[in-house]
Amino acid sequence: MSVTSFRVLSHACLHLARGNTSVIIDPWLSGSCYWRSWWNFPRAEVDERLLADVKYVVLSHIHWDHRHGPTLKRYFRDRTFIIPDEPCERSERDLRGIGVRNIMRVRHGQTLRLGDGIDASLYQFGLSL
Repeated sequence: MSVTSFRVLSHACLHLARGNTSVIIDPWLSGSCYWRSWWNFPRAEVDERLLADVKYVVLSHIHWDHRHGPTLKRYFRDRTFIIPDEPCERSERDLRGIGVRNIMRVRHGQTLRLGDGIDASLYQFGLSL
């Protein structure tokens, strides 16, 4: 059996690793969001070696504290992004605008096997604007 690691990195940002698969969920690791009105407290401790191994970035929903643009650009632009297949296409459009090319849209309740025994399921309620 592979060793599983689960870490809370900041706010809603989680890191999960099992075997050769490393996933980050809702990354916000530096700076502020919402027009400099929200800051991580305590400040996120960023281990760039840990982030370098991330294969998948899972974004639960459209809010900036769950898909922080500066964090995504700095650390994850070249990774595979998993996003909800929501009626609004803003998440995908914004990601493409910062240079993300590998995006998978996942239907409500669909489960994806990300590798080495890590499954991801996204559930959406209501409409995202």
